[in-house]
Order: sequence, then C-alpha cells, then structure tokens
Amino acid sequence: MKKLLPVLIVCLFACTGQVSAAPSLEDVRNSVTIEQTYEFATEKELVVKKGDVVRLMLNENPSRRKEIFLSPKDDYLQWYFPSRWGVDQYSATGKKYMYFKDYFREMGPETMLNMKVSEGPNETVAIKLLMDYKKNFSRLLKLRGAQAEHRRKVKEEERRQANVISVDERLAGFVRLWSEIKYNFAFFDQVPELDWDKVLEEYLPKIQKEQTTEEYYRLLEQCVACLKDGHTTVYPPGNLRHSASLPIRLTAVNRKPIISEVAEAAARARPELKAGLEITHIDGRPVSEILEKDIYPYEAGGTPQNHDRRAFRRLIQGEKGSEAIVRVRSADGQASELKLTYLWWRYPQPLRFEYYNLGESIAYIALNSFSSNEVSSLFGIVFDEIQRTKGLIIDVRNNGGGSSNHGYAIISYLIDKPIPDSSWKTRKYMPAFRAWGREEQWYEGGYDMIEPYGENPYLGPVVVLTGPGTVSAAEDFVVALHACGRATLVGEKTAGTTGQPLMINLPRGGRARICTKRDTYPDGREFVGVGVIPDVEIHPTQKSIAVGRDAVLKKAIEVLAKQAGIDSIDTAALSAEVASQRRKILAQDGQTTIIGILEKILEKAKSEYNWLAAAYAKKDWQAVEAYGDNLSDLFRDELLGAFQVEFRRQLLKAEGRLNQQAEYDLLKFERRKKEIETFFGDEINMKNLHR
Repeated sequence: MKKLLPVLIVCLFACTGQVSAAPSLEDVRNSVTIEQTYEFATEKELVVKKGDVVRLMLNENPSRRKEIFLSPKDDYLQWYFPSRWGVDQYSATGKKYMYFKDYFREMGPETMLNMKVSEGPNETVAIKLLMDYKKNFSRLLKLRGAQAEHRRKVKEEERRQANVISVDERLAGFVRLWSEIKYNFAFFDQVPELDWDKVLEEYLPKIQKEQTTEEYYRLLEQCVACLKDGHTTVYPPGNLRHSASLPIRLTAVNRKPIISEVAEAAARARPELKAGLEITHIDGRPVSEILEKDIYPYEAGGTPQNHDRRAFRRLIQGEKGSEAIVRVRSADGQASELKLTYLWWRYPQPLRFEYYNLGESIAYIALNSFSSNEVSSLFGIVFDEIQRTKGLIIDVRNNGGGSSNHGYAIISYLIDKPIPDSSWKTRKYMPAFRAWGREEQWYEGGYDMIEPYGENPYLGPVVVLTGPGTVSAAEDFVVALHACGRATLVGEKTAGTTGQPLMINLPRGGRARICTKRDTYPDGREFVGVGVIPDVEIHPTQKSIAVGRDAVLKKAIEVLAKQAGIDSIDTAALSAEVASQRRKILAQDGQTTIIGILEKILEKAKSEYNWLAAAYAKKDWQAVEAYGDNLSDLFRDELLGAFQVEFRRQLLKAEGRLNQQAEYDLLKFERRKKEIETFFGDEINMKNLHR
C-alpha cells in the first residue's frame, strides 16, 4: 500500500469547522452523482469534479455507519454523515482545501475517516481516504508528537516576543515607580545611606540598555530591594514567575535553610527526604553563594528574618519539569545528594482557624489568616469553652496577615476595658511648603481604641506564639495585645513588615506596591524594620525540626502554666498532643471542623430560629436583610448563615452524603442571598429545619 502523507482525520459522528444545517436524508440522496463502495481498512482514491456528491457505501465497520457523502465545492470540501440521534438526520461539515495539506486532525474517539485532499486541473479534486482505526491512530500519535514540537517552538517564540520590551516602555515604567516611591514611601529614614535622587541617576543608564522583559524586572527588583522594606516590592508579570518548586518547604535556623515539610507524594517516593535536613548545595553551588548573588540583592525583606523567609521560598523555585541535584546535611553531619524535580507540589492546607481544648486547663487556638472574618466568627463560637479554661495560647506563627479588624475582633473578647491598637502616620506632601524650603509634614493618624465585646470577657492569662511567619495584620494583632500587657509573647521575632501598600501598574502586566503608612506601637516604639520582639525568645533547632518537636509551643505551655498557677503539668506531652492533632488535620487535608460547631451556631440563633425559618420559607429577603442589619457585625454572618448551613447539612444527611468533607465544606459555604435562594426552592419543605 502506498504510504499516505499526513492527512485530515474526520470522526464519523462529530466534527468541527463550517457547520451548516443538517439536510434531510432525502435531500442528500437526491443530490448524489457518484456511488461507490468502500471496504473498511483499505485505501481508496477518488477524482471527482467540484459540485459532485459522492456516496460511499460502507461495509461492516466498528462505528456501524452505512454511508457517508463527500461533496467538493469551489474552495472547500463538504461531507455529510449520519447523525447518531436519528436515522433520517444528517450533519454537514466543511473545511477549506488548504486545511487538508500535509497534516491531519483527530475529530473524535471512534473509527476515523482519514482524508488527504488536493485540487487538480479542470475543476477536479483528488481525495485519498482510509478508514482504519489502528493505522490512523498510529498516524495520530506521530502527528501529536510533531504538533507538540510545533507548539513548543511557537510558545518559545511567543515567550521571546513577550520578553522584548521597548526602551520607551522601560523608561516609563521605571520613572513611574521611582516617582511614586519618592513621594509616597514611608520609611526613607530607615535607609539613611540611600539617596533616592542618585538612584534615578544610577539606574536610568541601566534601564536604557537593550534587555529582555525578564532582565528589566530584575533591575526593578534590585532597585526596590535597596529600600529594605517588606511591604514595598515589585511583582513581575505572571509569565516571568516560577510557580513550580522543589517538593520541600524551608524554615530558617540560624539563617540556614532547613527542610520543615516535604510534599506527601515526594515523601512516599523518597523516604530519605525528611524534615530537619539542611540544604547546603543546589546543582553544585553552595546555597550561601546562591542567596548572596542571585536572591538577596533582589528580594526586599526589611528584616533578616523576613529576608530569609522570602529568599528561601525563591531558593527552591524553578522551571516546571526541570531537575536539581540537592545536597543535604543531617543534624549529625551526614551529607547526601538527592535528585529532585520542580513541579506544582501539593501540600495540605491548614484551616484559617484551629482550636484544641487541652483538658480543663489550657485552650490552644491557631489563627492562620486574617483574610476573612471567619477566624473571629469561629472564635466567638468556641468562646464559651475557652471561658472554662485557665489559660489561652494563640498561635499566629503562620499568619500572613489580611485585615487587622479581624484580629481586633478577637482581642475584644479578651479585654474588659478599651485598649489602643497600633499608632500610624503617613506623609503629607504640600508642594508650596517644599518650594518654601520647609520640612516635610506628616499626617498623624494616631491610634483607635479596641472596645470590649460583651459583659463577660475572658481575663485569664494569654500567651501568643510569634515567628517570622507572623506578618502584616498579624503583627498589628500582636502589637495591640503586647502594648497593653494583655499577652506574653513567646517565640521568635515577627517579620517586621506592615502598612498600607499603594499598588501601581508596570509594563507588560507587572505591578508594584509601595508602603505608604507607618505603623508603630501606641507609644511610638518601632517594630517595622525590626520585628515585634517576644518576651520569651526561643528558636526551633535543626534537631527539634527533625524529630517533630515544637520547642516554641512547649515553652509557651510552660510559661502559661506558671502564670495560671497550674501545677504538675506535662508540657512535653501537651505540646506533643497539639502537634499530633494538627498533623491529623493536615493529613485529612483540612477536612475537619470543630466538634459541635454547627450546633453552637444554632444555639446562638435559637431565639430567632423560628422567625428566620419562616422568612426563608416565604423568601422574604427584605425581612431577612432587615434582621441582619440589626445584628452585631461579629455574629451577623453566623446567625444568618446558620440556616443555610443547617439546611444543607440536613439535605446531605437525608441523602446519605454527610461526611467529613461535607462538614468542612459547610463551614466554607458562601453566605450569599442568591445561593440561599437557589437552595431554598419551592419544592423544599422548610419544616425539615425544625426536626
């Protein structure tokens, strides 16, 4: 059999292209000018004139088709094939002749019609066809390889083109960034050695040199890094960022990168890859050299601890699919090498809020984010249980911030009189004052007061765990508690970076943020650029990480027990218990919730339950909204959300689908009116809620 050139594959039941209305069987058959038989799995060549309609009668074949019709037009080939949904229906699809040249396309998973079409003299068209699944599939695999290579080359060219940036764009972006920093940045006094006007003179020639977009953004990152502020950073366009990483997470121990977590899939495949190993080399280069030359100069950290936290994250990023030879060293000095792959590794995601009651003596709460009011709401739900304990531990070591108000809402449960939050100020630029040579003015925002919530606050001793992962709004939370003496801080210095960022756009989809607000303790003490210093400073060690021992939590329990007058407490056992519970939750990928939390929500709403249920049943949303407006901010979402959560819970329970995953999803369920309307349809009997 002659070898066919790559051809177009057309599935016999679904195609793409120019699709016209399906003609009737009678219309198609009446227009036939040529009839031929076709033997399945054989090659056939036809030469027909434009305007002809060819009927190919098929023998037995896997698709059980009886016939197909081909009709060459002036500039495209049209084909008709029986519909799967009716014996008297046909579909018509067409492709221009140019699309049949030297390649073929998979149109579906069934037996395929493989065609190569070319125009001939005197208005003729030559059609080569083959129906053979195995042969066509083999061709398809070869084509896919060729197409993949073609796509790779196209992508490389697109990346190259995207990486070409004109000098005008570069200058405009840099000058915009430099100007916004000059008039809005709040911490120039923390870099007294820096002359920002000279930075302009220094970088303008560098910006004007021919360079790629990637090189341009490296320059911007280097320029901004000299401000040494964690809230003033450059974000390159998404296509320039490496989202893949090695299957590990790092923490700093004496400024050395120690593996603190291993992706589950990698841990199963490589048992020797464990927490507690120090990364010493990557691809033969010492880590210290990589950091000093390739990362630190381009990473704005503000403090050594924040610098390391961010730099170590960048240290393990790379091109997806590429590999790295990583040299590690254990706590006892044994060295080894591992070949690891940069991929999008999956890690268990902790809940924003975790709560563990360690008997009747101590409650432990982890606040892992202030990005939503979920944390303050859930704190309110378990508050009655906290009230019964002698001491409270609040862990914000892994809280990257969010809104300070969510943290202040929690503080309101822990105080019996108003306390100040952070004090702040921002630059007040007055052009005329500058012309007159006057000193720059500042707008003094001062501080606001956090008011107590309710008449029965928790006044037992509080210990807050801090570390380099305590960032931004989490630091505001810590400062407010620390300034008034309400909490004892145990752990490491916080990141030392907070404030209100001003976002600006940069060329080719990049962005930058500039810190415009200067936060301090209420008495004016600085913590930005320093970090909040704990009362009891304790650091994890390489050995403690290797054995899974939380030295900071152990010390916190010890401090709290002394403050609460708790005798004969086993600090090691309690800290190990919390660590064990947290590992179980992570192993379940966060698919857990506080026992009885839904019931507690409903208890808080008990007096209004029947009224709200009736309003929901009538879909009287105005009444529901009016009710919500009269609730306190802290509980509005929970009281209203209780009904849709409980409704969904009852529905899942009735259908036998209420499991741990569903319970967790209920907590994350978006509390919006439209979604409530969707679930409370007319066919739903609201009386089920009362059962």
